[in-house]
Amino acid sequence: MNKLPQTVQILLDVSKTIVSELELDGVVQTIVRESIHLLKADHGALFLMDGKTSRLNLAAANGFNVNEFNNLDLLAS
Repeated sequence: MNKLPQTVQILLDVSKTIVSELELDGVVQTIVRESIHLLKADHGALFLMDGKTSRLNLAAANGFNVNEFNNLDLLAS
């Protein structure tokens, strides 16, 4: 059996989630989780731009403690 490289497999998994997931929250959580795994990171966050206000909004985060999490909101300001 031919095994796909890890990065390709993760992209495939994320693509499947995006296609099958009806809720944005599930999609962004998957993107953050898989990105952390792929990059071997301890933390990860995804911000989405609000088209009306041009403000970044925290969509998903993983691996942050309370103080670090509070700082993420400051980054979006």
